[in-house]
Amino acid sequence: DGMDAPTLPSLDDQDTGTSSGGFTGPVTPGGAPADSVDLLGGWDDPPQPPSGGGGGGGSWSLAPGPQLDSATFQNTWGAIPDAATETMVLSRTPPQADVEAAFARHHMATMASGDVGAMIKFYFYGKDATGQVFMAECVLTKATSELAVTAKTPDIANRDAFMSSIRAVVNSFAA
Repeated sequence: DGMDAPTLPSLDDQDTGTSSGGFTGPVTPGGAPADSVDLLGGWDDPPQPPSGGGGGGGSWSLAPGPQLDSATFQNTWGAIPDAATETMVLSRTPPQADVEAAFARHHMATMASGDVGAMIKFYFYGKDATGQVFMAECVLTKATSELAVTAKTPDIANRDAFMSSIRAVVNSFAA
């Protein structure tokens, strides 16, 4: 799909005539700079094998307060294949800060985000109770309110549950 590993912190993938791209981040859900935290938990161990039924069975959820440094995010993003892609339509195009706040309410922190002309790009991440990382690139097209989502995780067994969490965020923008 042409969207490989993100280069953080710049989100100027397209020539929009701006040098900053409106970049904000990285931050934790509480607003503290993510680069002030050096947590690499969960990345030193290999992914755990799926337990039982696969797909989470309704008991899976993201843990509050995920933390991840930008270098680990970028390296992991580039090392694993896409787990899922989907385009969703929001009922309206919300402001960038509202999208970030909605994802934070669902325990997904913003690694980076930026206004790149006709689109707003976001890179979100979350961790489940075992410390497994779930990442998403979300590209919101302003004119159509379409949100193109690319999710990545080594935990394929819970991929669908993660996508359901993203859909819950999208549904929170229903009129």
